[in-house]
Parts: sequence; structure tokens; C-alpha cells
Amino acid sequence: MKKICELILEDDNVIRLPENVKRNMLLRKGDKICLFFETSLKDKCFKISCENDEELFDEDFYCVPKRIFDNCNISFDDIHIIQNKGSMTLTSSEVIIRSLGKEVIACLIEQDVDLQLLAEDLVDCMNDEIGEDNEEYKENL
Repeated sequence: MKKICELILEDDNVIRLPENVKRNMLLRKGDKICLFFETSLKDKCFKISCENDEELFDEDFYCVPKRIFDNCNISFDDIHIIQNKGSMTLTSSEVIIRSLGKEVIACLIEQDVDLQLLAEDLVDCMNDEIGEDNEEYKENL
């Protein structure tokens, strides 16, 4: 059985063990203690942001290792998911904006448009359209 003891890191990086923990572990002054940190698989994965983490992890999930994003030069802070029937695209704001073409980008920059916000809005619009298409598809079955 795993027991958990929450401790507070004090000044000068000191951790004080409660007396009952010292007694249960038969610790004496000068004994060495090793700390082990468990990191769950969920903490190592890209997580889709959600208002309620409990809801997020009540669902099944697919883990995409960080190294794959690194290999694609996509920052965890800049991931957009474009949903489609039968597919999903993980991409970045930079790729979304680049796909608009040089002329459009030049016009947007001239108008002082926030390109990051524009990329987020474009993805939201695309995903809303896919959601509507899926509803129509279900109604036609």
C-alpha cells in the first residue's frame, strides 16, 4: 500500500519530516533519504486544454510524444487542431498564416492584424463548419 505524506519545502530547501513518519520509517539523524518522483503518462503528453481537467481525463486519450512536435518544429504553446471527417491535423499558427499567401499576409500586416489571433479564429471557423457538416451527415442517415 502506498502512503502519501505531503511536506512543505522550508527556507534553505529544508524538508521537515513529521515525527510519526520518522518513527514509522525508523529514521535516525544522519540517515540518507531518497526521493522518488512518479510522473504519469498523462503528464508527459500533449493535452488538449479543457475547462475541467477531470472531464478531460475521464475520456480515452491518445498520447502524442513531445519529440514528435519537436521534430515538426511545433511549439506546445502554438498547437492548433483542425478537425475533418476521418482526419485531424495538428499544426501551428505559422503554417496556417503562411497558407494564406504572401499577398494576403502583406495586406494583413499593413492593417496591423494580430496574426496569432487570426490563426486561432480561422481554426475555430473551420472546426465549426466541420461540426455543422457532421450534424447534417447524421441527419441524412
